[in-house]
Amino acid sequence: MRLVPPEVLHMIYRARPIITKVLHQRSVIRLTIDSRGIKKVENLPERPRFQRWRTNGLVFVILDHTCLEGVMAHFKFGLLRLELPKGCHGLQTWDTPTPPDLGQCVFYPAAITSSTQFRTINLSETTGITFFFSYGEIYAIHAHTWEAPCAHSTYRRLSRRRQQSIIWVYVPISQKDSISALGARMSPSDGSPFSSTCLLVSLVRRKTSHAIKD
Repeated sequence: MRLVPPEVLHMIYRARPIITKVLHQRSVIRLTIDSRGIKKVENLPERPRFQRWRTNGLVFVILDHTCLEGVMAHFKFGLLRLELPKGCHGLQTWDTPTPPDLGQCVFYPAAITSSTQFRTINLSETTGITFFFSYGEIYAIHAHTWEAPCAHSTYRRLSRRRQQSIIWVYVPISQKDSISALGARMSPSDGSPFSSTCLLVSLVRRKTSHAIKD
């Protein structure tokens, strides 16, 4: 077994580490995870810019160098395992290697934890969105696409107890429309940012042009 701190790693692909003696004090670490575990570790000079690309086959973690204190990387039998310090309760994962800044993703701040699993939606490939409500809160969101046209798969992932109180709200999106914004009503009452969930969806009709031929 080999044990090294991840901040000295320059690149790992399937537990083949390339180690540098120079500490990247202003760098970020990106983990790529597949069905076998950690596939790749990259030491990037800065946080990658957000790009509209996602996947269902991989999971990604972006870590600032300040979050690496106390983390150790274990290499054994061609596999990599990260040992987190006691104060770290998990890692936030994404379905894109270039996630947006969380400061721009304020919806339910209190629900974001150190081990939240974030998923993005490609609205250009979406024919509708189903929101699953229970007692005024959103518990799941399903994006209707050609690959996943039915929301039952998302509904079945909820617990049986939660399924009994779930209300489905379906928002269709035609090919002529595109979502320009998604919002929620905010209320400062009782010191809570949300008194009840109220979705605000802004749709814009796409302009189409037709060529006339003789």
